[in-house]
Amino acid sequence: MGGCTFFGCKCRSGTCKGSFRVQRVILDRGPEIQALSERRRTETLARIKRAEFTKRMADDARMCGCHYMSKSPADLEDDTNPDWLPSLKLGYELPKRKADEQDEAAGRYARKKAREERQSAACVETMDISSEEEDDVPLHKEIETQTDVTGTDLEELCESLANVMVDNDRLRAQMDASKQFTEEAMSTKTGDEVNFYTGLPSFAVLMVVFRHVVQGMPSQPANRKLTAFQEMMVTLLKLRLNLQLKDLADRMHVSTGTISRILHYWAGAMAIRLKFLIRWPEREDLRMTMPACYQAAFGNKVAVVIDCFEIFINRPSNLKARGQTFSTYKSHNTVKVLIGISPQGFVSFISDPWGGRVSDKYLTEHCTFLNNLNPGDIVLADRGFNIEASVAVYGVQLHIPAFTRGKSQLTAEGVHRSRKIANVRIHIERVIGMVRQKYAILSSTLPIDFLVKRKGEELPLVCHLVTVCCALSNLSESVVPMD
Repeated sequence: MGGCTFFGCKCRSGTCKGSFRVQRVILDRGPEIQALSERRRTETLARIKRAEFTKRMADDARMCGCHYMSKSPADLEDDTNPDWLPSLKLGYELPKRKADEQDEAAGRYARKKAREERQSAACVETMDISSEEEDDVPLHKEIETQTDVTGTDLEELCESLANVMVDNDRLRAQMDASKQFTEEAMSTKTGDEVNFYTGLPSFAVLMVVFRHVVQGMPSQPANRKLTAFQEMMVTLLKLRLNLQLKDLADRMHVSTGTISRILHYWAGAMAIRLKFLIRWPEREDLRMTMPACYQAAFGNKVAVVIDCFEIFINRPSNLKARGQTFSTYKSHNTVKVLIGISPQGFVSFISDPWGGRVSDKYLTEHCTFLNNLNPGDIVLADRGFNIEASVAVYGVQLHIPAFTRGKSQLTAEGVHRSRKIANVRIHIERVIGMVRQKYAILSSTLPIDFLVKRKGEELPLVCHLVTVCCALSNLSESVVPMD
């Protein structure tokens, strides 16, 4: 188009001061500049009011300087300037409300410019006074440069500095969080703090466990992001507090996949290295340290007190697995574990997890529990463990509470015997409660992938988790009084 595109404008190319194209959308300076240029182009075309315009015609259209107060459009970033859009000689009258808003905007812009000029003048005057006090050397060049910084620029610099300081504090907090579980940081924590994060009584015990575990582990790659101590702490945090993988990943500034690999690797290694803490004591050791409550009721022949506990799992999608893991007692899908404690209150036997549907009797007879019994031993159990015939083969006595089925009431002998068993069987309930309270993962609902063996693994992760939790709980004080 040879002349100005505004309706009724008679200016032609070269006859008016300045000729400007309709501003195009800028795509290579970031999303903010792109959005600003899109808004400017849209509003400019709206003021031109050419319904027949195509994109090609809009790109070729030109506007003369007569439509701007300063005879030229303002810079793109200066969107408060009245000349950011054409406002004069548009070929039509703006609505009164629109015209009033435009006049108000022009007044605000003029006041802003006057305020910036006063601030610049004050800055120049201050520089003149300070330079005269110091020496008589003129600083005209420096003063002239100083006037380029306006109050608005200073405000923007202060805002940018504040944002940088916030980012700096956030990054420093992240670094401090990742260093919270290093060996140096844990050494400064109190016993209660160490127990809160690991379930262990002190930092000294934690270091003994760590050194014992790493002795039997193969060397790790040098480029790993976490130290061996931090990786063990990740595993202990998962067992103790049952933190989500995403939470652990954010704390350690690694990916959730890395946390998952660390958990599987260290749980297996710790289960192998710490399994010796769950051992069946020798008969002489049992009799020499038999607590008084057991001696008064059964003499010194009690070898073990057994019970089962169940861990909730997510509902399997496979129908067969769903049936095998559904517990009618818990009305939920679970895995069941047989646990045995010595009279002294320490875990002396732990079975592999079975599906929650299995009975206590079947689980006891088909795991390796019976192989640990010796002739003359006494086993204490609940009513569900009807295994008297199975243990009798090994010359072992089974003591369980009396049954009331088919009887109107128990005999005096049955009441007395049941009371004796209940008085000492309560300790296994306390041990199970202590283990589950100390390591929250056993009281949570486990995902299905914890029950599935990964490639190269002999046992699923849940087996290692139960073993490690019971082994570490044996490092705490016993819940059974000795006197």
